[in-house]
Amino acid sequence: CYNGANDILTCENKNITCYSDICNSHGVCVIFKNKIYCKCDPGYGGKYCEKYACKFDCSGNGKCQGPNICTCHAFYSGKICNEYLCDRQTKSNCQYDDICYHSNNSTICRCKSKKLRTNICKKNKCKILCKFGVCVYDSKKKRDNCTCDPFFFDKSCNKINYASNKMKNMKKMLFSIMVMILITDIFLICSTYLKKKNNFLCTLWIEYKLEPSRRKY
Repeated sequence: CYNGANDILTCENKNITCYSDICNSHGVCVIFKNKIYCKCDPGYGGKYCEKYACKFDCSGNGKCQGPNICTCHAFYSGKICNEYLCDRQTKSNCQYDDICYHSNNSTICRCKSKKLRTNICKKNKCKILCKFGVCVYDSKKKRDNCTCDPFFFDKSCNKINYASNKMKNMKKMLFSIMVMILITDIFLICSTYLKKKNNFLCTLWIEYKLEPSRRKY
């Protein structure tokens, strides 16, 4: 018995204390109901935190070699060794630089390259670069075509359609100028000539422009 306990069978009379490094520097010592426990840090396990611990125990398909570090057995992959790699025959379904593995009794290809798409990692048949657009392969004409973003044109969507932009901007500017001229003319006409004749429209206009305090909201 420790700490002077004298009970031969159970040492129940001992004064329990956590001594240094009981949890191997990988956890915190806790006393609960006169028993010592180790609350282990993430990645460690065992009674005294003396073992490495991995999530899901490497799925039973690998060995825990460090805190949450699995070394997978043959034909297995993934952080927790839960991906079953394909054999040579099945791997042929995947192309280029992707990884083939089984999941729920089906073959899945994980593509390494962002340029490779679809579930079997086929390359996009387009060979041209559409800088401001999307390349679409025309299977009938057997050629690549760029569908350009708005205001861009050219085979590679690399040129800006300045004329289209200018026309839209010019139309907006002309419309704004016309509205300003119309408002100014109405105000001048009403304030000089028609005010004396008590024109109903001008009276309303002048009250709206010059006497905002009379408006009712």
